[in-house]
Amino acid sequence: MHLTRRTLLKSSLAALAGCGAPLHKFPFDPGTAAGSGPGLTVDFFGTACFQFSWANTALLLDPFFSRFPIVRSGLGRIGPDPAQIDKYIPQLKRVNTVLVGHTHYDHAMALPYLVPHFTPNTRVIGNRTLKHTFAPLDLPVQWTVANNIAATPERNGTWVWNNDGNIRVLPIISSHPNHWSFIHLYRKSLTEDRKTPPTRAAHYQEGQPLAFLIDFMEPDGETVAHRVYAQTSSRGFPSGSLPQSILDERAVDIAVVSMDSCKQEARGETSVLDLVQPREVFFGHWDNFFLRKDQPPREVMKVDLPELYAHYLTDSSRVYRFPGFDTQYFFPNGAQ
Repeated sequence: MHLTRRTLLKSSLAALAGCGAPLHKFPFDPGTAAGSGPGLTVDFFGTACFQFSWANTALLLDPFFSRFPIVRSGLGRIGPDPAQIDKYIPQLKRVNTVLVGHTHYDHAMALPYLVPHFTPNTRVIGNRTLKHTFAPLDLPVQWTVANNIAATPERNGTWVWNNDGNIRVLPIISSHPNHWSFIHLYRKSLTEDRKTPPTRAAHYQEGQPLAFLIDFMEPDGETVAHRVYAQTSSRGFPSGSLPQSILDERAVDIAVVSMDSCKQEARGETSVLDLVQPREVFFGHWDNFFLRKDQPPREVMKVDLPELYAHYLTDSSRVYRFPGFDTQYFFPNGAQ
């Protein structure tokens, strides 16, 4: 039975790795020039990893920087790779809030390595499985387990503030699609702490997926300067939905969504973008993360990125961005 499972896993991973086409000619969005005044800076590092810098603090979404070949990722040992991470550390030193959409390694693996470089007592918001997975490392962070406080279409949920009082986060119940056909890898939810640190992909079980509504606050602590919606995995609408009354209080400026929402919207189906109605959209998780970033990029499985790009060129209702690796964007205050 062990051999059969191993063979199935290896075959599945090979299928996942081989589906994406090369993107060396794809017109990725190059980013925008940094602004001189106050505003929100957005960095895209690849896969679902974004940083939002605001008022001398920063929030990091889905920390993942270490990429390994498909066979090693599926069957070998993996962990944070200093050679791939260290050059980013100077950009991450103001992080005091980390959001993790679910606990697969491509959303969470860099967290233990980066924590010593963040501000003291950084708050980490994620699912219960995330905390159980990293329990053996006794990380010096403030954990917020969001399973029971997350919003749903019928429940407002609970806002969580960062330590500086200038960013608040509303976790939202979301979902994760199958990886390929009927295959859905590492989908368990842990109910107790791991005894040893995670060293393999299978040690990073999914847990309850989450989306997030993120408010970057003015100095008065009451006025929202920028509102961001982030959903880094989804089985499709209504996954990631929240009460309309919350959205009526303040419009969403920027949405960060995965390829699942990108494809759903392009097919003319109702997607979470129709609910949150952002002014701008960043499409993440487009890349084959079994390749290092110094290799020519390839698209992730199940995606035809050039076709999607051509579709969104015809939609003038909002700004759509397909960000390239390590691009930066600046949104000045008051530009809504």
